[in-house]
Order: sequence, then C-alpha cells, then structure tokens
Amino acid sequence: MPLIQSALADAGVLARNPDGTMSKLRFGPPLPAGCSSVREYCDAELDYASDDVLSRINSRTCDGLQFVQCDRIDRKAEPLDRIAFYAEYSFEVPHSLLSECDLKALRELFDEQREWLAERVSPKGHVRESDLKKAVTNWRCESGGNVTTVHLRLTIVHEEGHTASPALVLQKLFDLNEEQSALVAITRREMFDRNGAPLTSTPWPRRRNRLLYERCWEHQRFNHQ
Repeated sequence: MPLIQSALADAGVLARNPDGTMSKLRFGPPLPAGCSSVREYCDAELDYASDDVLSRINSRTCDGLQFVQCDRIDRKAEPLDRIAFYAEYSFEVPHSLLSECDLKALRELFDEQREWLAERVSPKGHVRESDLKKAVTNWRCESGGNVTTVHLRLTIVHEEGHTASPALVLQKLFDLNEEQSALVAITRREMFDRNGAPLTSTPWPRRRNRLLYERCWEHQRFNHQ
C-alpha cells in the first residue's frame, strides 16, 4: 500500500520511531486479485492529535483515494489481519452467463445441500478442501438491467479451514471458467470480525488510530461515504 504510506508521510502525521524511521502501518487481509474495493482499513500510529487529521491527510492523497474515518484504538488492540474473519463481496453477473432464474435455482440447490466441497490451493501451494456451506453465507441478489448482483459473505478465517475466496466462488459455486469469470465485476464491500460486526473500533484516548479509507480503480465509480 505505497499510496497510503506516502499520503500519511506527506501529511506529516505519522509517528516516528526512536531511530527516526516512520512507524509501520498494519492492513487487513490483502484484496484478492481482480477485485475492486469500496472501503479498506489500516492501523497507524499518528503523531498528530488535531480534529482536522482527515482533511490534512486527504490533501495529500491521489485522485480516487479518500480517508473517511479515523478512530482511536487501544495500543494493545488486535491488528486488522487478526480480527477480520469475514468479508462481504458483490458479484455482478451478466445474464449472458447466468440468468436471474439460473442464480435463483443455484441458490435453492445450495440451500438444500448438506455440504458443498471444493478444493482450493493455499498461498504455500498446498491443496485444501473447503465446505462452501460453512464458508459462504448471507446470500442475497439484486437484479437490474442485464446484470444480477449477488452479495455473499465469505469466510476469511475458519477453525476447520473452511474458507472461500472470490475466485473459488466463481469456479466451484457459479461453475464459471476463467474466461467467463473475467466478465464478472467483483467488489469487496466490507470486512467483519468473528461476531459479524464491521471492523469499526471503540474510541480510546491514545495516539494509535484505525483509519478507514476508500479507493477505486479507473473502471469503478468513486463511492463517497
């Protein structure tokens, strides 16, 4: 996330370590390849306590990137990559691939199954088996024009290893090949903790902050909050 680091450094708000180097940022789970994002989070130790911290940072950001929230958290708070258990994604499926009726039938079939096993490859190259019935929840659809948008909450961390990525959903749930999958626009909407709460934080009178920022790619309309 060089753009985030640069914006905070240029704004002069990052705290410095005793050796003069700037404090490191902590981010949540990486955004999967091929996905856009509405909002992401990062943890940063700031050496700036004024109420205009957001405007100060945003004056240094590039087009399409905006910091929208800053919450103080306990210095001992768990880092983002340890508290993010779920992520909600939207899949914009063209009707040329799967019609609204196809997706409705698929949802009914998925609900009827006791398990929906799918092989996945771990970052280290190991083959694992995930039960998508345990890894995919909160299924809902919205249709408009020639596209049906499917919203799914995918498990990032699971005690038994039953996790799911957008690519796994496209291949093993929607049964799309690589060429077809490239036609589906995927956006990460939000991340949640173990209890299903969004990754917001409780105010705390310290200097370490959790920042919420939004970003877009060239093909995505910027979504202000």
